[in-house]
Amino acid sequence: MNTKEILTRKFHTGERGAAMVTVILISILLVTASVAMLIAVGANTRNTTDVLAETKAYYAAESGIQATINVLRNNSTATYSGAAADPDLSTWLNYDWPTSGAPDRIVIGDTPADYTANLGTAYSIWAVDPDNTGASLTFSTSGVFLSGGTISGNGKTIYYPNETASPRTEITFTDAAATVHNFTSNPVLGTFSKVDVGTGATIPAGIALKFRIDYLLLAPRIGVKSIWGSITQTSSTAPKAVRFQSQDHYLLGSHIELCSASSGGPGCTDVIFDLGTTPSTLYAFITALQPYRLKVVSAGYGPHGAVKKLEAILQKNLFNGLGSPAATVMLGPSTPPPGGLPFYFAPGTSNGITYSGGDCASSTGCVPSFGVTDPNNLQYLNDHPPSGNPNQMMPPPQLITGGVPEWQQTPQNMDVLIDQLRTTAQNSGRYFSSNSERITNPGNFTAGTGITFCEGSCQVSGDGGGVLVVTGMLTNLGGFSFKGLIIVTGEEGWDRNGGGNGQVIGNVVIAPYNMRPYIPENLSATFLCPRYGISGGGGSDVIYGDIASIIDNTSAVSDFVAGVAEK
Repeated sequence: MNTKEILTRKFHTGERGAAMVTVILISILLVTASVAMLIAVGANTRNTTDVLAETKAYYAAESGIQATINVLRNNSTATYSGAAADPDLSTWLNYDWPTSGAPDRIVIGDTPADYTANLGTAYSIWAVDPDNTGASLTFSTSGVFLSGGTISGNGKTIYYPNETASPRTEITFTDAAATVHNFTSNPVLGTFSKVDVGTGATIPAGIALKFRIDYLLLAPRIGVKSIWGSITQTSSTAPKAVRFQSQDHYLLGSHIELCSASSGGPGCTDVIFDLGTTPSTLYAFITALQPYRLKVVSAGYGPHGAVKKLEAILQKNLFNGLGSPAATVMLGPSTPPPGGLPFYFAPGTSNGITYSGGDCASSTGCVPSFGVTDPNNLQYLNDHPPSGNPNQMMPPPQLITGGVPEWQQTPQNMDVLIDQLRTTAQNSGRYFSSNSERITNPGNFTAGTGITFCEGSCQVSGDGGGVLVVTGMLTNLGGFSFKGLIIVTGEEGWDRNGGGNGQVIGNVVIAPYNMRPYIPENLSATFLCPRYGISGGGGSDVIYGDIASIIDNTSAVSDFVAGVAEK
């Protein structure tokens, strides 16, 4: 018995300490697992904190974009060119941190004194002109004679009285080739030269050799501005004089002032050329284009050093800065398609009705009272002025085929804009169907702001402003006044029923391509015959006005985000 116990003790002697080692190993594993878990929890806490901080930084960057939009929409001194010259917009935005030295952030939610970079949120702005419009521009010109004598096939030379008569006078306009203008001197727009065959012909009083010079902007953007003029002679011994309808012209914010020399301007003496044996050269003082979009980088700052950057393209307006080339534009042919309505123009019989393209003698310049795209329509307008008096529509109507902006060139282009305006009006609660009651006071006449969209035909009365779109027939009742842009796309056009003393100040575009019954849309691939008429009349006016400021102050169609990306 004792021997057995002794043997058992000897047998277990080699196992002494094994349990302790096992316990220690298990403890180490548990400690390791606990440490790993604590590390994971800590890391997750930090990740959660980082996510929250970055989210706050992102929201701060968004706030910066919105603050920039608010400045551009609501501050009359904040222009796109001004913003490009003051990239952080500190002229209009209040940078308030750090509170000492040069502040470079705008604090959100805290007072600047309480803000800390480790806990608070803030943003900063940097805006640039992505098109670099202030550096230079490229243009060419294309001049043509319109009437008054026999015109060459390319339109560049006019013969008076005709190309075979002797004596006769030949006058040629030579275009300016593509020119890069860096704003150091006045560039050449073209030259007039005269050749007398025999003794030359006298242009009788009452006869004018009319011409148009198209200023063709090639870069950094594309656009056209038409310069109108005429050549007359007061007597057989007087020189043949070239005169321009207006000395001042504007395209995309660029001022084009006619000059007679390579220096001078702004404020050049009005250009009148007495044609002689030496060609007369036309120069122009030309300023840079105004930016129509901005690239805005908004840096948002969140807690714990989080930074998010958003890059947005802000666009000035839906029209890209391209306005109408006449006070009232009537797009479309003189001959209707099968089943279509004919061209119609009834400008009124009252001597109180006037159609004005502006004051040609002023620095703001002028445009034609009416612009059409069909020569037959132009002839009809000239033959049927209001009350039989051509002086009631000045400057005279013109063929504007060379100066129509892109959004007016085709029904397809027009419909893209109309769709955008429709969506904007729907989102603004200013969308009406033709089954709606009569629309009264569409927008703000005094400020010239607002957007109103009528689907189908509508009757509109009272006073209004901003943008009015009618996809059917627009009928005005009584003395309707409006300040802004009116677009009519229905084939029945615009009926001003009783003009009263109403005034339409701005632009009117009659661009029919939506055929009856209008709803749902029944779109023509080409423009239909335009139609305009007024009954009654009184002291009614259509007066051209620069709609740029009007559009810029209509928040629904101006200073909007064309695209945004996180950087």
